[in-house]
Amino acid sequence: MQHPQPSSTEVAHPIAEQQEVRDGAPSRTQYQEPRPVRAANIALGWAVTFLAFHIYWYLGGSFVSPGKLPGWPHTLAGWIVEALTEGIWALGLLVPLSISRGWARGRLAKPEAILVWLGCAILLLRGATGLIDDLCRVTGILPNGLSGISTKDATGTTTVTWPMWTIESYFLIGGLVFGALAISNRRHVRAVENTARAR
Repeated sequence: MQHPQPSSTEVAHPIAEQQEVRDGAPSRTQYQEPRPVRAANIALGWAVTFLAFHIYWYLGGSFVSPGKLPGWPHTLAGWIVEALTEGIWALGLLVPLSISRGWARGRLAKPEAILVWLGCAILLLRGATGLIDDLCRVTGILPNGLSGISTKDATGTTTVTWPMWTIESYFLIGGLVFGALAISNRRHVRAVENTARAR
């Protein structure tokens, strides 16, 4: 009686797992939670798209334009805010890329996770308050919105336009995207930590 011979993929699979263990990474048989590559790539795509639109607007593009864009700051406080904003944009690109590539491990995993949750909170807050702000202006409940700034002062127009709704919604979607990444990344980190303790 002949026994079935293992296929080439069945033979290669344990070898790949042994290689992962030799490289210091847990094998698939040790935990089932994959690295959140898809969620990280979606978050990265969100950040790249929004950054690309900002470049397009500053170059004179008008599609989904938020209106009058702020110029360069003229005060020290303005430059500090500008530097913080640019730093947040850089982290918004770097952190999802780092998670996707698996760069941050060990002690860097926790700060990376904190940054993802922080990005989620900032985007959700920005999107939700922006939508509520516009809704208050449209309905007339608060003509200057929650921020106390009129639509004309904020965007140069007297009415709330569909691009404004779109941008605020995009912020809100970004918060949900980074929230999904934060949850997926937390599961992965916990799985890695549990595997390390079991060794």
